[in-house]
Amino acid sequence: MNIITADDIRSIYAGHGQEYRNNNVIRDIVKWLREFDFTTMVTFRPKKTRINSVNAEKIFLPALWKIEGLRHLFYSVEKDKFGKSSHAHLLLSDDIDKRQFADAINRNVEVELPYWENIKDQDASIVYVNKRQNENDLVQGYGLLTQADVEKQIDADCGITPHPNKKYHDRAEYISSKKYGWKKYHRGYY
Repeated sequence: MNIITADDIRSIYAGHGQEYRNNNVIRDIVKWLREFDFTTMVTFRPKKTRINSVNAEKIFLPALWKIEGLRHLFYSVEKDKFGKSSHAHLLLSDDIDKRQFADAINRNVEVELPYWENIKDQDASIVYVNKRQNENDLVQGYGLLTQADVEKQIDADCGITPHPNKKYHDRAEYISSKKYGWKKYHRGYY
């Protein structure tokens, strides 16, 4: 399965005019998200913290980690009408309990998850969640989280996956040890 990211979709339309983007972006997002079997649509209105494109993944990734059956989670972060706060629309891949999801992301089930519905028409739900994609001032970000993202995070936290620039760091350490006589100790070189 070929997974397209949000950056891929943006780069496809980078050279085209606004009218072309308006006609095609949502159509392509719907086509992309049809590959996943979403069953639940959620509106998330955070009260403890603000949500934006930077911290959305950090907020929702624990749900994939803690809930056994949840395979895919799509989110779209939108500014509210007056721009002071934001909310997120979510599509979840499996039937899970509202309380279980709220506990997984450490949020209040009654206050912060006001809308929780089973999806009757997947295409209509995908269009609704992405309704503001063409209005760049309202959509702050969107993304698809999968179990593969959880596994990458676990590997990174445990040190299993090496840093992408590890060979350059090792080379710099080697040069520093030879040129300046630095010795390795438990926290690095000195």
